[in-house]
Amino acid sequence: MKFNRRHFLATLFLAGGSAYYFFRGEKIRPYNPEVQLLLALAHHLYPTSPLGFGVDQIDLAAYITFVLEDQRILQEDRDYLLRGVKWVQEDAYTMFGKSFLQLSFEQKEKLLQKISQLHWGDNYLSYLLTYIFEALFAAPVYGSQSDRLAWAWSGHQPGFPLPQTKQEIAYEQ
Repeated sequence: MKFNRRHFLATLFLAGGSAYYFFRGEKIRPYNPEVQLLLALAHHLYPTSPLGFGVDQIDLAAYITFVLEDQRILQEDRDYLLRGVKWVQEDAYTMFGKSFLQLSFEQKEKLLQKISQLHWGDNYLSYLLTYIFEALFAAPVYGSQSDRLAWAWSGHQPGFPLPQTKQEIAYEQ
């Protein structure tokens, strides 16, 4: 096989991408379908706008991963986060015949408006927004907003001392 410029550039791209993921390994994780859907839903609920930042800028993925892996958070609470996403997905297929991830902005909006009128939907969307707002103001050790963007934007003064490592996060038993 002849090694030409196209093969060289493809190899260079793959090597560079692999190195990037290797060195940023703590934050880059393959997310299961429920978590991917949860992040897409959160992105729609709290998008980037001209007035401020969205969930992409605060690294909600890392915070949600922390929440889902933290054994000190009740298992039923962690399960509810993922179970609600499955309900949203079911309604997306019922209304539009496709995944929430494949819906247009307008279809997502219509779906979420319908869901918000249902008892389970109103509760679930409120629950998810609570986690989004927690991520906005949580200490960076919990995985979100390592650059403290939300704190600067809102003028938030966190309590001190802040935990610097996950080992310092202590809950009373």
